Parts: sequence; C-alpha cells; structure tokens
Amino acid sequence: MIEKKTKSGFLLICGIPNAGKSTFLNSILGEKIAGVTDKPQTTRRRITGILTDKDLDLQLIFIDTPGFHTSPKIINQLMNEQIFETIKEIDLILFITDVSKETDEDEIALISKLEEIKIKLNKKVVALLNKIDKGKNENKIQVLNQKNIFDKSLEISAINLERAKILEELYPYIPINPFYYPDNIISTMYEKQQVVEIIQEKIFLTLYEEVPYSTYVEVLQFNETEDLIEIEANICCEKESQKPIIIGKNAEVIKKIRVMSEKDLKFIFGKKVKCHLFVKVVKNWSKNNYILKELGFNISRAKKG
Repeated sequence: MIEKKTKSGFLLICGIPNAGKSTFLNSILGEKIAGVTDKPQTTRRRITGILTDKDLDLQLIFIDTPGFHTSPKIINQLMNEQIFETIKEIDLILFITDVSKETDEDEIALISKLEEIKIKLNKKVVALLNKIDKGKNENKIQVLNQKNIFDKSLEISAINLERAKILEELYPYIPINPFYYPDNIISTMYEKQQVVEIIQEKIFLTLYEEVPYSTYVEVLQFNETEDLIEIEANICCEKESQKPIIIGKNAEVIKKIRVMSEKDLKFIFGKKVKCHLFVKVVKNWSKNNYILKELGFNISRAKKG
C-alpha cells in the first residue's frame, strides 16, 4: 500500500478593497471568521483561516489581508505593508479580483507589485476571477491576459463556492509538509480578535459615509461561563460629532450594532453572548502611532506623508 503524502501550505489572499477576499475565506472554510460588508477596507488585520481536508491529506492556511489601495493616509499605508510583509512566509498567492468591474489604478498597482514579487521571490500566483455570476468585463479580462504573472486563472463565485473544485485546482501548488495545525482548528484568531472583527463588521453595515472608517473596536472585558459570554467593548471614534451618530436617536443605532453582533458571536462561540457597547472619542487615533501599534500595525515601516 502506497502511503499518501501529506500536504500543507500557507496561502495569501490579496486584492483591492471589495474584491471578495473575506467572502471567499468564509466560504471555503464553511465558517464565518472575517467581516464582510459591501463597503471596502473592513479588514484591517491579517486573519488566518485553516482548512483541513482529511480525504486529500491537505491543510491550507489562508491569510486574508486588508484590501490594497494607493492612499497617503498612514493607516492605509500600514495595511499595504501588512500584505507585503506576509509574502515571504507563504507558498502560494491567491489574487482575487471582481471580474465584473473595470480594472482601476489600485488594481494595476497591486498587479505590478505582484509581478515584482514573482520575479524576486519566485512565488506562484493563482488568479481567482470572482463574481463571475455577474458577468465578465472584457476589458479586465484583456488586461489580466496581458499580464504574464498568473500560473492559473479560476472563475469563481465566492458566495456560491465550489469548494471541492477549488481544492482540486490548488492541490498541485501546495508543498509536501506535515500539518502545521491540529485538524479541528479553523482559525488562529483569539476570541477578542473575533469579537473585534464581528463588531467592526456591524459598524460598517449600520453606519454610512466616513463614520465607520473613523472607528475601531476596543474589547475591555471578555468573561465566559458555562452558558454565557459577557463582553464589554468601546467603539472608538475620532470626533465628538461622530458619537451621537454611532449611538443614534434613543440609542437605536448602537442597539442594532449590539443585537447583530450578539447573533453572530453566539453562532461562532456556540453559546449565548451579551455585549455591552460604549462609544468613546479618541481624537486623531488614526495618526497615533501607539494606537496603530496596539491595533497590530508595524508603524516603523509607514511612510510619513
């Protein structure tokens, strides 16, 4: 009997904001670990999801990055830095693009960066042509075909993902390794990180314009008993004028954020969750190096502009 060789590898998911990275990650894992909204730039941290297929003796460790885009703001530069600091430690790059839309300058810049990485680090790149159910933008297809960096292109719908087919296509690119993680783990995110991710998602779903982009979530307490988790968290914003918007008339807005968060967190943790949310003003937090460092960014590499 020939022993099957175990394969395990790290895969980077990259793309511009709103390409469908977090939706793809949630779909292929079969679990919700990354925030998904119709607003770009909701993922600010690296999120690691782990898929183990015992039939294939395959383990894929997915790293979901913030959406890449050109911007002078320090926080957005830091998000871009997270993407490229991660490249060195991965085995395969998954470039995801919304194939129904035109290619914009951010996407062109990202593809150029991937070309540079492919040459310097000899990394394999697979293009995931997402939202194929919405139709193809022929100009985008032409632009992508002109780029000689993709080792394979796959047409997908992240919402209705054919997981078995994706695994079959990715299998040849994964190196022979023992599993890096136990086969029952789907994420390396700590509980507090998951709380932050879910509450931040609900903020983006509930609020509009610049307000959600001016917030971050700070978990103060995470207390767990046998049948209940109680969470105390601040929704931090940059301006006093944003505080009443987040709270809403008769506290309706913050109540909506709380109720939606509790529902998702109950599903994730498998027990009742009670959230106590507060709004705190932290002026100019997105320019504060200490806060940015606490949020997980490598502030030493940001370009000051």
